Amino acid sequence: MIQRYFTKEKRQEEFFSYFAKEGVRAGVFLILGFLFSNAILFKSLSPLGLGLIGVLNGLNLYSCVCGVILGHCLGASAGIVIKYIGATVISVFIKWLVSYLKSERLKRAISIFSSGIGLLISGAVLTSLLTPDLYSFLSLLIECSFTVIGTILFSSALSAISFKSPICKMGIMEVAGVLLTVGAIVIALCPLQVFGASFGVILSIFLTLLVAYNSGASAGAAVGAVLGIFLLVYDDSLIYTCLGLGFGGLLAGAFRSLKKSRMALIFFVSNVFTGFLCLSDVKISSLLIESGVGCLLFFAFGFESDFLSHITSPESHSSLLNDFKAVFDRRLSLTSEGLSEIGDITKKVALKLERRHESGERRVFEETAEKLCDSCSMHDFCWGKNKAKVTEAFESTSPILRQKGYLAAEDMPSFFINSCIKSRDLLRNLNLSYSEFIEKTAYNHSLSSVRSVICEQFDSMALMLTKLKEELSRVRKVKSDVSDKFAAQLRLMGLSVGYCLASERDFERICVEVQIEKFENESVPDRKLISILNSITSREFDYPCVRSVGDKLYYTFNEMPCFDLDYKILQTSLDPSNISGDSISCFCDCEQFFNIILSDGMGAGKRAAVDSKMTVSLITKLIKAGFHYDNAVEVVNSAMLVKSSDETLSTVDALRLDLYTGKLQLMKLGAAPTFIYKDGERVHTIEAQSLPIGILGGVKPQKNQLYLKSSDLIVMVSDGVCDDEIMWLETLISQNHSLSVSQLCEKILRESEVQNKLKDDRTVLVARVISSNKKSPI
Repeated sequence: MIQRYFTKEKRQEEFFSYFAKEGVRAGVFLILGFLFSNAILFKSLSPLGLGLIGVLNGLNLYSCVCGVILGHCLGASAGIVIKYIGATVISVFIKWLVSYLKSERLKRAISIFSSGIGLLISGAVLTSLLTPDLYSFLSLLIECSFTVIGTILFSSALSAISFKSPICKMGIMEVAGVLLTVGAIVIALCPLQVFGASFGVILSIFLTLLVAYNSGASAGAAVGAVLGIFLLVYDDSLIYTCLGLGFGGLLAGAFRSLKKSRMALIFFVSNVFTGFLCLSDVKISSLLIESGVGCLLFFAFGFESDFLSHITSPESHSSLLNDFKAVFDRRLSLTSEGLSEIGDITKKVALKLERRHESGERRVFEETAEKLCDSCSMHDFCWGKNKAKVTEAFESTSPILRQKGYLAAEDMPSFFINSCIKSRDLLRNLNLSYSEFIEKTAYNHSLSSVRSVICEQFDSMALMLTKLKEELSRVRKVKSDVSDKFAAQLRLMGLSVGYCLASERDFERICVEVQIEKFENESVPDRKLISILNSITSREFDYPCVRSVGDKLYYTFNEMPCFDLDYKILQTSLDPSNISGDSISCFCDCEQFFNIILSDGMGAGKRAAVDSKMTVSLITKLIKAGFHYDNAVEVVNSAMLVKSSDETLSTVDALRLDLYTGKLQLMKLGAAPTFIYKDGERVHTIEAQSLPIGILGGVKPQKNQLYLKSSDLIVMVSDGVCDDEIMWLETLISQNHSLSVSQLCEKILRESEVQNKLKDDRTVLVARVISSNKKSPI
């Protein structure tokens, strides 16, 4: 073993250093215990000292107990002293008993409630003897609740402070614990007065200025208001001080770029002014002393602190963005992998079970023989001497069973008629076994279909989480300044804002997402909202994508894209009196991708229209909800498989154009070719050999991608326009690409009636990429 200390002097130095640190820490808790026991809430309750006792252990606990007992003995009446000292003794005794438990979780749970239990026991005994009325018992229960809450918050505060975390990295419980600790000290110092000026008020003024100096107007106003509330808990006549702290902290933070002397002067003037306005009988001398001394202390001892800085600054939030993204990315990856493994395991186990329980016609013959032949007196003759003939006779019934589903008496093999003494029983059992086999086969087929759909859903959910992870990775920075300014403008317009988040995405694009409650008044024009965002960001925004869910409206604002689509759609149905079996949807999603979804249902007329409209409607809803095409296709394919017992299928021809970069993605499932006239040179024909949806599980779209620029053409058609012969359409597009989209669309539809004799519904979409004034980032 390596000796830890090499010299006697080193060991002595470590020894004294350790006890010095422990002694200082014990002294701090002695003082805190004394102060907290004198923090009187609502003029009669003092639970905070007991709350601090519930957190501590060892030497710190006993020093805090001494401070609490001393504080209660010096500052309360005999009855209150007995109640709190008794509660302290009982709490310490409970913590001592708890130390013998083995479960750490149970130890922590009981320690949290130890002070509350001690106060409940001590207070119940004293209340029963002195004031046994309902009001006293209810007051005791409220005080016990305050004690337990104090224990929980003090524990969070000590944990955060021990790790030396700045406030911007603390959780809500930890921040609340720090505020309660500071508030308890402020309340304890309030009774200490000189010339009517309270030390608690002076400390509150100093702390408010200090926070405003480090973190700005929002933090200064918030901390000033919170400290003011603590003063009101001590004495409700200090309402003017509460208002003065909040307003003064706001003004001081707003002018924190000035020198400390000017910040202090601004606070002093605003605090005195607020005091004059709020109460006519306020003690002017006390107000002047408190404000003056607090401002002088700040001027003399105010300092910059990492602990207090960036409480509400956007940098504090963006500094955590990478850590948050990394953790969230890992969780999404684990969940996605888990769902994929569930689907794979389910498929593998199902396959093994199907092989193990596979039952064919041979198994039907074996089961019949086991039921009837094993106990037959002629068994040795049949199976012993003529096994081959018996087997051949059984197998000769297979074609008849497959054709008719049963075996009639005249269909019995001659060997059984001539040799079997139980031919009637054999016929009956053979038909019964084959009937059971048919039912079981149908059930297994149905179960296999359902299992396939479920496994496909697991895969779809896994893929959705993977795509969500990719979307999160595109967030580069949180723009809190934009969020705060835009939310403030919306509130000034009378809107109730749930959240407002501005983030910087790829290519330094800003996206702003806002949730507001629906309003019954006159609607707010989108142009006005865009104008506000343009002025805040000095950038140009497009019209928002708006979704309504319940009583909430969700706005997504994106910067003005580089491209747009000018498009025209024409459709004709096979029967002019009937509806078209083709369905199409065109929309721009929240990420500024222009989407076109074309589906051709099987056949024509109403039945085909139902399938195609269901396909397009579901995919559109899923894409607008944030799904990606791979997920949407799998979900819709599963829905089509279970929609009806009849065969239903439809093609999917989807197009997705990034309006910022010009990146075009095409996804096809059994669809007709798509034609792209690019670079003013030639027509690119994009075909696919994949199956439509609604036939089999696990259908995957065939994908293609390319980049477009201004003036490039896109032509999408259904099967009724061009079937096998496509040269005529390529030639037509190449020769007439300069026409407007409406003219070219009409020309293609007319020519298709001549070139393609196939009787089917026809749909033509022609779109031209047009450029905005903004330059593409690539």
